[in-house]
Amino acid sequence: PELVQAVLANPAARAAVAASLGQQASGSSGSCETSPATVPAPAAPGLAVRVRENSGAAATATGAFRRVVLRPEGGDPAAAVPPTFAEVERKVGLKFASARGPDGAELGARRLVALVRLRDSVQIGDDEDVSLLQADDELEAAFAPLVAEATAAA
Repeated sequence: PELVQAVLANPAARAAVAASLGQQASGSSGSCETSPATVPAPAAPGLAVRVRENSGAAATATGAFRRVVLRPEGGDPAAAVPPTFAEVERKVGLKFASARGPDGAELGARRLVALVRLRDSVQIGDDEDVSLLQADDELEAAFAPLVAEATAAA
């Protein structure tokens, strides 16, 4: 199944297989015609990671994780490129903007200052690091107040 999916993901290989099947079918009966359009392309796999906050007002004693979707499932597999670090930073920030402090008030937007993959302690800090992420990787995030909030509090 994995080999078939790999062949079907490559348009040139898919066309070659379809042409080969078409020749075999026409050699035996002459009435069957196969085209690359009849072979459905597999959907691009999604990429979601599990993230927890490592400290601060919203960090829970349970160590609970939140699921962050970095790339939704579906679409063209050839176009499935890893997200950029800026996209990861934005999506993690948006997910945790709804986190609540001990008083129950939402903490709002905060700046992501560190993102570390737990299984090997790799800090995710640029596009190259993001390309190493795999589905369901567990990450730990550290946040700081936005500059405007820090200035207002002082």
